[in-house]
Amino acid sequence: MSPVSNKIEILFLSTFNINTLFTMSHQDWDTVIIRGKGSHVQKKKEREGEKETRAKFDGTHSSAMRKLDDASDGQKPQRINPAVRTKLIQARGAKKMTQKELAMKAQITPALVQQYEAGKVKADVNVLRKMERALGTKLTGKEFNGINI
Repeated sequence: MSPVSNKIEILFLSTFNINTLFTMSHQDWDTVIIRGKGSHVQKKKEREGEKETRAKFDGTHSSAMRKLDDASDGQKPQRINPAVRTKLIQARGAKKMTQKELAMKAQITPALVQQYEAGKVKADVNVLRKMERALGTKLTGKEFNGINI
């Protein structure tokens, strides 16, 4: 260390109260009790056999099925129009494309093409338009009287 820095340190220590530095009287030394989120209560209940178990997720019904069960009107869910389904199958057969090839060309999943051809989903006009462009045929319009029934 240089002699100048030693002088600065000595000057600083002489002006600072040395008792405060070593006694730490400026610290708050009160006892603090930290408690968890009731884990000790939970463990006590477990030991005594009073623990309640609850399922986080009701896996018996999906949200779509729950909506159908809760519906009071008794209306059947909409499915793709059979005319659209048959036109889709015919157009894909005419182009000699597989479901996977159509899915890749339309930028959708092969499972979605399979569901559309089986009539298991509610048709989305955007997906049908992608398939129209890939197949070069009409799948929407007045001649189908709506894409869903």
